Amino acid sequence: MNNPKILVAIGHGLYEPWINILHEGQRKTWLRWPIPEGMKVIHFHGTPLSFLGWKLDRLHEKIRWTNRWVALPLAWFDRIIALPFKFYIPKIEKSTLLKVEEETFQTHFPDAYLTFQWKFLSILKYFFDQTDFDYIFLTTTSSMIKPFALKRLVSELNNTQPVYAGVKAYAGANFAAGNNRLLSRSAVDLVLKNRSKIDPGTIEDKALGELMHALQIPFIELPSLNITTIEQLNSPNIEEEMKRNFHIRVKSGAFENRNDVALMQAAFKKINDNGGEI
Repeated sequence: MNNPKILVAIGHGLYEPWINILHEGQRKTWLRWPIPEGMKVIHFHGTPLSFLGWKLDRLHEKIRWTNRWVALPLAWFDRIIALPFKFYIPKIEKSTLLKVEEETFQTHFPDAYLTFQWKFLSILKYFFDQTDFDYIFLTTTSSMIKPFALKRLVSELNNTQPVYAGVKAYAGANFAAGNNRLLSRSAVDLVLKNRSKIDPGTIEDKALGELMHALQIPFIELPSLNITTIEQLNSPNIEEEMKRNFHIRVKSGAFENRNDVALMQAAFKKINDNGGEI
């Protein structure tokens, strides 16, 4: 496809530190770059949890990542409570809660790690039913996107079959991490039609990968650059690495003391100072 139309959808949680990273990081860096014709950037979020709900969600994820013997009963618990929602896609509508220039959408469903599957499905349904884009690229608050580089990469893909692509979640993984995922319109159609087969007892990005495998849609690995320290940005080959990657993830520091904003601003400056190739 010579000129694919791409919807870039950035998923956020309306909690700190994510709100600060959006406003002081993304909005002051890559969201200031021009975007190519046929591309649009939007934001989406769910319904914020209460303080107690947020604490329970954090506890849920702590249990999930403790060890398999603790996580297994939790997975079955998740599957049981999710049974009434296996076919459900929440309502989505425009939101003004983020105060950004781009269009923003709210999914009317609790915004938690456990429920991200439904936030994801709602934005896919919006993409499929209410737009004419060929692809949706999904990313997160701690990511920078070089829009023209993304357009060039997608233009080179073979779209005669459903496309499911992204950065590997970890070494050896065969599914795309939530911060860098690309799906073609035909792949989204299959996900929506088979949504009841997505396992709510598995973390959402892995569960999507398992569904794609079951549907015999191959996973295409996409590149990504992880930047975790300012020292890394001063390494000798960093400019070449930045040129090779359309997606830069800047995740650094403990949850209570993230350094994403400083890294994003420093990476933005370095790209602009070295020719501004985006």
